[in-house]
Amino acid sequence: MKHIMRRLLALMLAICLSAAVSVPVFATEVGETPAADLSLSAEMRGEQILVTVSLNDCTSISGLQVNVNYDESLVQFDAFESSGLISGGAAVFDRGGTVVVVFGPGGENVSGKNGELGTLTFHIQARVEADASFTLSDGVVTDTTGDRGYDATITGGEAVIAVEGKDYSVSTEEPENGAVTVDRIAADEGNKVTVTVTPEEDFVVGSVTADGAEVTKESETTYSFVMPAKDAKVEVTFVESEAELAPAEEPEEVSPEEPAEEPAEEPAEAPAETPATESEASAETPAEEPLAAPVEKSGVPVWPWVLLAVLVCAGAAAFLFLRGRKKNQ
Repeated sequence: MKHIMRRLLALMLAICLSAAVSVPVFATEVGETPAADLSLSAEMRGEQILVTVSLNDCTSISGLQVNVNYDESLVQFDAFESSGLISGGAAVFDRGGTVVVVFGPGGENVSGKNGELGTLTFHIQARVEADASFTLSDGVVTDTTGDRGYDATITGGEAVIAVEGKDYSVSTEEPENGAVTVDRIAADEGNKVTVTVTPEEDFVVGSVTADGAEVTKESETTYSFVMPAKDAKVEVTFVESEAELAPAEEPEEVSPEEPAEEPAEEPAEAPAETPATESEASAETPAEEPLAAPVEKSGVPVWPWVLLAVLVCAGAAAFLFLRGRKKNQ
């Protein structure tokens, strides 16, 4: 029995010693801080500039994100090509002046790997005697578990390319009551130049000129012109809006209306008389009214004689009536 107990104690002791040895090794692997050392390089190829992001060294990472900053008045971003060094592919976002590139994460620990991560292609937008500068910034590392938030070390994070040649320059003069910007500082003859205007409150665009070049209005705040064979200076004026310029209208005083003088009617001209026929003359002549009592030409009235004649006739008629009655008796 004692022999068995001793063997069990020895076995338990061996297990404990084995665990004590293996724990420090696990802690060392997990305790490694994710890190990456990045750099940037650029080269000119004709009208294009190739900017390469490289991974110099890394520890316990599965992905990372970097920002490549550029001067959008000199160059314009075209495309990105990943080398596949980090699995999981790459996503690219152009934010106008900054290209954000996200590599992975692919779940693979790329510790110890180094080399080119990918290449960004830009084309020259304006050939001027200037330097096109590219900078690498804000590198963020993703560890093997997918957690992010670790800052990457950036070594040699700037690349400068001297752009040779000479285009015509595009300049602006700061206006009053607003602002103006152009999409390029230089251009070849025939290139399109876009002008963006921003009036202050209560102001509108008055005029946009470009040293004699014809300016086209594309929207309320956007204009464009074709680059002439000379330097172009863009000038913009702003004026107060019509609502501010127009004075308040005062109500008109209503005066009592005076009666309009009617023109005096001119007498109508009598129509020329035409000789009437005998029938027309007789029709038009009114009938003569009867006189109240006949009057002799001498002017002495005759009605007393008429009355006397009536009385005589009446007396005679009475006499004859009475005589005839007497005979009948």
